[in-house]
Amino acid sequence: METERDLQSAAGARQPAAAGPGDWMEAPPRPRPSGRRRGWAAALALVAVVAVIALVITFAFMSRRAGEQTPDLLALVATRASDTRVSIGTGDPERAHQFILDQFGWPLDVPALSSASLVGVGVDPLVAGVELPFLRYRDDDGSRISVYAFDYAFLDAAARQVRLAPAVFARLSAVPAVDVRRQDERYVVVWRRRAAIYAAVTDDAETAAALADDVRSDTPDARFQD
Repeated sequence: METERDLQSAAGARQPAAAGPGDWMEAPPRPRPSGRRRGWAAALALVAVVAVIALVITFAFMSRRAGEQTPDLLALVATRASDTRVSIGTGDPERAHQFILDQFGWPLDVPALSSASLVGVGVDPLVAGVELPFLRYRDDDGSRISVYAFDYAFLDAAARQVRLAPAVFARLSAVPAVDVRRQDERYVVVWRRRAAIYAAVTDDAETAAALADDVRSDTPDARFQD
């Protein structure tokens, strides 16, 4: 029959010895995420990526569409030039210059063209909230030329109402800074002098060609009056 001392000795033999300060004990393994949790995480990441791509595409599409819906400035002036009437009939460049300065605060030079003569100046309300001054010329054959004047500051301020095509901007940064194009049944000659931009509209192809040669040249007759 086992004594009490024998039972205590047997119990002590079955219990593991306590770890001492120098003993190493292996930590229990951490639970790993299940395959279902990993799948949900991957799905959420994919959804986030797709959402970002969709937002980028939508923004690009809307920006492009907004640009397409903004009226082209040269198309507007080509359409409206034949219906405009001068506010002041004058052949004096100084008087035309002062009119534009009084109406718009723009100290724009009035071009002295060898192929045409100044006959007046006026204001054209292109679209709601946007007006431009124009100069009226006539060549020796009696063809009418309407020259709209503006600058880069105007293009920035009216960017939501009218736009100038990137191709025209590129031509205006070249030397010589002249762009000639046909717009429906009319011809538009665009050129730049310093920060000022001029867009001449005429119905006659020969008049447009002569005007383009005029503004490309460096002769005194084609320069701007000081």
